[in-house]
Amino acid sequence: MRRGWAAEPEAVAQVLELCGHLPLAVAVVAARAAARPSFALADIAAELREAHGTLDAPSTPWTGSIRARPSPGPTGL
Repeated sequence: MRRGWAAEPEAVAQVLELCGHLPLAVAVVAARAAARPSFALADIAAELREAHGTLDAPSTPWTGSIRARPSPGPTGL
């Protein structure tokens, strides 16, 4: 059973690095860790490493056509 983040300082450093030290990203990972207390933080860090760089917009049949269009510019709100 995990005794908190202090028990796994290397995993904490990895999680912080993988989250880019962004508070919201760290909070999301912390919530996931709290929801799965049987998982070691090192395991969660490994999951992040495997998924690193894959958090992109979902691919759809029309994604390419949207990206190919020029920006409409300011809308004059």
